[in-house]
Amino acid sequence: MHPQGVAAFPHYYVGIDSLDQLATPEDRVCVLNITGGESRGVTPVSHAFSGGNVVCGTAPGRAGTVMKTPAGEIPVYDNVAEAMDAGHRFNVAVVYLPPAGVRDGVLEVVRVNPELDKIVILTEKVPVRDARVIRAIGQMHGIDIFGANCLGIADAHNRVRIGGALGGSNPEESLVPGSVAIFSNSGNFTTTIAVYLLTAGWGTTVSLSSGKDVYIHYAAPEWCHAFHNDQRTRAAVMYVEPGGYYEHDLQFEKPVVACVVGRWKAKLTRACGHAGAIAGSGDNAAAKEEWFLQKFGVDEVFTPENPVCSEQGAVVTNISHIPLAMTAVMAKCGQRPDFEPRGDLSLKCWLSNTQGLKLPEALDLPVVEAVAPYNEQIAALGEQVGAVFPRQVMKDASGASLMDPKTQVTRIHGVSVLDASTHTFEENLVLGLIREYPDLNGTPLANVALNAFVNQSGSIGLAATDAARQAGSSPNTALSAAVALLGPAAVAPASRAVATLMELFKKSDLKDPSDTAFDFTGQLAAAAGGGVVETLLAEGSCERGARMLEAIDARGARSVFIEFLKALAAREGKALRGQVVLAAITCHLGWPALMRKRISAFTLRNLPWHFRIYSTLVGVAAESGR
Repeated sequence: MHPQGVAAFPHYYVGIDSLDQLATPEDRVCVLNITGGESRGVTPVSHAFSGGNVVCGTAPGRAGTVMKTPAGEIPVYDNVAEAMDAGHRFNVAVVYLPPAGVRDGVLEVVRVNPELDKIVILTEKVPVRDARVIRAIGQMHGIDIFGANCLGIADAHNRVRIGGALGGSNPEESLVPGSVAIFSNSGNFTTTIAVYLLTAGWGTTVSLSSGKDVYIHYAAPEWCHAFHNDQRTRAAVMYVEPGGYYEHDLQFEKPVVACVVGRWKAKLTRACGHAGAIAGSGDNAAAKEEWFLQKFGVDEVFTPENPVCSEQGAVVTNISHIPLAMTAVMAKCGQRPDFEPRGDLSLKCWLSNTQGLKLPEALDLPVVEAVAPYNEQIAALGEQVGAVFPRQVMKDASGASLMDPKTQVTRIHGVSVLDASTHTFEENLVLGLIREYPDLNGTPLANVALNAFVNQSGSIGLAATDAARQAGSSPNTALSAAVALLGPAAVAPASRAVATLMELFKKSDLKDPSDTAFDFTGQLAAAAGGGVVETLLAEGSCERGARMLEAIDARGARSVFIEFLKALAAREGKALRGQVVLAAITCHLGWPALMRKRISAFTLRNLPWHFRIYSTLVGVAAESGR
């Protein structure tokens, strides 16, 4: 026996007579496992969007804590009984428990709360045996159960979301009031369909993610009855996957666009994706397409090139065709969209990085400004130059070296060591630092940077190396004595100069630092303040800096950064120090990789330090007497 529900379902209990009863402002919610990984991100958004409809939550061991949300704090209890004893009253339970705990969680909340009339189960792959028990419990107590493996319910008119993340983290963007109901076996596509409908001017009434486990407790027949009785809803979209006969006997009184997907699953012998999305006998995607074609009185699937539809509806197999199909079907019924179209479905690139490759025009899509608030976030991202690498254990994770399993020849940043042997010493050093070889203009610059600091005569580093040799240290240990004395403080002026040049040029759209025709007048103007002159220029002459500039000119090398520094020095009547020229050279070498986000800003700032270490190692390799 079961309680009396909607008269249209005499053989089993259904309590929902209209879609406007699915998610109402009066519904009050208790979330089971409210502090779980998924609920922590979803529940605060749902609570705020719905005006504070979550009264409490449970999480064993978390009693006395609260979940903070934009709409206030939600108290947490060890179990539902404690929440009831604390005076909380609710009629909806949302279940985020693991599969093995769903049945017991449902039994608990039903046992202690006689006011319960809806349960939304988000958990995927609930055991079939447990699903049968849950179904029986719901029937005995007059409770509508949604799911499992669903994302819940959202009513755009009532501004209520119960359960999962329908509408994402900003539900007001996609849950726009209109006249189309959505029934979907897929949770994520429920939101996608709502967004797509906006591009044709259609808003939504109720969006229901039914789930697609083997058991669908609130399925297409129950939804169809409520759809017909909802006065706000003029039409509907159904997103249907293979498996089950839920849609077989549906009879529609309002227009419907059915999107039937999953033909590729026809030959699968086990579930791939949703547990219930696997065909049995006569319920694969092709069969379901035929069901809907017959219901709508059409003989072909709707496409933009072949817009076959009737007043009853249309069948599509691509969700991007849903908006056009809905408009075509409703036009046959003499009805217009809810509002003016919002956006379109053309591909819009908010970000682009071709890694310096020249792509065909058809592939090199233009970048458009993102919609708010994402445009602001992307603008903030534009302040960042270079790559940002994730924090991780670096063992076997750098990807710098790899041995070819066939030839047993090692590759460094994709370059065979055999090929590397044909390059100069400085070119291979640059490869190790920025993951690519310098161009013909960069090689002489690297040569100047390395040679400028090779002479270690009279330096404390050479003295330390000699002392280590005399003490009997190994060659590597002796060399490390000099390197240990070349700390961050020794190269701080060069690192500060690199940071200053990065700040000046990061928004300049400079792609090729060898392009000396680049207009840097804006950077010269910006260099007038903020301590830029003090960082980059010296009051007195610097012999090393002057010799480096002479060597660069003698080699015919050209660099925007060098030319900029020369122009700045000429304007201010000051000189360039060797460390600043080194900074300009390393900026030149690393700039293309930095702009393509192959290296980080941290790496570029430290390039002068690496070059100084290389020069020092070469310079102290011989004893001071030699």
